[in-house]
Amino acid sequence: MITLSYISCATHRFDDEELTALLKHCHTHNSQANISGLLLYNGASTFLQVLEGDEEQIDKLYLSISTDKRHKRVNCIHRKEITQREFPDWKMGFRNLSTTPLQHIKGFSDFMQADDSVNYLLENKGFANTMLSHFKNTSQEILL
Repeated sequence: MITLSYISCATHRFDDEELTALLKHCHTHNSQANISGLLLYNGASTFLQVLEGDEEQIDKLYLSISTDKRHKRVNCIHRKEITQREFPDWKMGFRNLSTTPLQHIKGFSDFMQADDSVNYLLENKGFANTMLSHFKNTSQEILL
């Protein structure tokens, strides 16, 4: 079993309807493939996601994401073998950061609203993983 985290830049701003359709599709697919994880979206163009599951299933999904025309600049920032999932019951945890009051978070940074947040996350991969862990502990899975 592996965990894989990636960042990508959407080719356009996803509205609520598009996000809902994406989440429904991901939840269904991930349930069937026994994949768990969390997806963060900044409301403008940056996605940050962690996926957990069977290596073959994760690689297949990541390839699909990498070639999805709704994304560009898809970059793997973390990949490793694991023995235990961090998101065992989450087939698709989700948080839209544009609708989340972030100022109360210790060490708040508005980097996800910055135009160059993808480059920041590529250069600070440890920070991306810390952020995913924070939202794991403060979010609930979105069940659609």
